[in-house]
Amino acid sequence: MTAGRMTSILGSTAMSKFTAKCLRTFRGPRRTDPRLTLQSPPGTSRERWFSTSGAGLASFPCSQHGPVLGGCTRLKRATLPTSPQKSLRFLSAPCCGFEKPAELLKNHHIQDNGLSDVISVIHAEMESAQLPEQVDMIVSEWMGTLLIFEFMIESVIHARDSWLAPNGVVWPSSADLFFVPVRAEAEYQKKVGCWNSQYGFDMSRVVSLAQQEFLSRPKYNYDLCADDVMAEPATVFSVQMDTVTVDDLEDISAHVTFTIQRDCEIHGFGSWFTVNFDSLPGFPGGTKLDTGPNAPQTHWKQDLLMFDEPIVVSVGDVLDGEVQLKRNAEKRRHLRVSLDFVLRRGDVVIGKVKKNFPLWQ
Repeated sequence: MTAGRMTSILGSTAMSKFTAKCLRTFRGPRRTDPRLTLQSPPGTSRERWFSTSGAGLASFPCSQHGPVLGGCTRLKRATLPTSPQKSLRFLSAPCCGFEKPAELLKNHHIQDNGLSDVISVIHAEMESAQLPEQVDMIVSEWMGTLLIFEFMIESVIHARDSWLAPNGVVWPSSADLFFVPVRAEAEYQKKVGCWNSQYGFDMSRVVSLAQQEFLSRPKYNYDLCADDVMAEPATVFSVQMDTVTVDDLEDISAHVTFTIQRDCEIHGFGSWFTVNFDSLPGFPGGTKLDTGPNAPQTHWKQDLLMFDEPIVVSVGDVLDGEVQLKRNAEKRRHLRVSLDFVLRRGDVVIGKVKKNFPLWQ
């Protein structure tokens, strides 16, 4: 990273509240968040840093409907009050995707905050944007259902390969996707089991239709209770943002094994992800965003992939098999999740699960 100067790209998707908090750490969080661990450099305070010029990393709402660089915001000079010889220069890209939000950002938000002489906005698609220089930092909230759905990560890879300076930093810096067998009794009864009896009438012929309608695709924004997790989570995909390529995303597969921890019925797999933010020069330690059921809830919540029927399991049973996430060759924002598992009790196979989940085609 260039000494005394930093240039950054923000965007390609909407900045999350957590990322905004993480970036505000440099200026002072508005409220305590245990997930924020970055510390100010020696001799500075969070409240004072950037206070002279008002400069810093900003976050703006934007569209999730395309790889658009909604605005490229350039903070030309921002002097640290405790280090007069050191200045920061930012190049950011909050991705609005529409002209009016970009113009609102450019002509009002920046002016209203007295930053017109510090920030300039470039409205362009990431893949065709022409920036005046390489950047030292890229910040983008590209994560979606099952971490990679919509593949906004591809725009970040393009930005990295096109504009990131040597030794530059990408935020998030890495990510991990987790799967685990779960209990989801209430969800199953609500969508499928209820049809076995409706006010005393036998409606069981509807069950197969309900399975096809409600269980054939992943359920996103699912609020998974930690008590419904029936085994230790397994990592099915890990990504390092400084090295990942588009080809790495085409066909992801992992062999995973779960040992059941309770006697119960399992109804499918729960999934979530974590993303890590590497430390910056002068800010040791970094921080992590966890979207799992044991962490403070985020707007992603968790995802649920349900079996057609519950499976009865006992403590010590082993669920072993493959998870595959395969990108659609034509509709490039879509993917298909495939499960192929065997349930064993000792050396005896007592069940099998094989199912495909289009997301969404």
